[in-house]
Amino acid sequence: PEGKRYETVEVKVRRLDEVLCKEDLAGPVLLKVDTEGYELKVLEGAVNLFPYIDLIFVEASVLKRFHDSYTFYELMSFLRTNGFDIFQVLTANKDKRGLIRFMDILFAKEAFLAEWAGGGDYYERRVHGVD
Repeated sequence: PEGKRYETVEVKVRRLDEVLCKEDLAGPVLLKVDTEGYELKVLEGAVNLFPYIDLIFVEASVLKRFHDSYTFYELMSFLRTNGFDIFQVLTANKDKRGLIRFMDILFAKEAFLAEWAGGGDYYERRVHGVD
């Protein structure tokens, strides 16, 4: 837009599972991702850490907001394939027409969701390492 200046900056990108290792993740673990349209790529780079992550908090685009970004279906499908389901929608941001642009969504591992519904103590076991 007129009057605004934009600068392109090249940034070195590394996978999360190259930066962190399972020993860095003492349960329970929440991964928060808000990267302005790059969420799916970040999650793809963390897939080797998923066995050690319990919850994922994502700002998920519903309407395509960024060039070369993911679709909402792609994000949902990826997380579902990797054992995470929607636990809670925390906020929804709408455009002027009332259409949802993006949502803050908390995803949880299937084991957590099953125990939550049944009154189990998933986190107590994760914290103390008891199965």
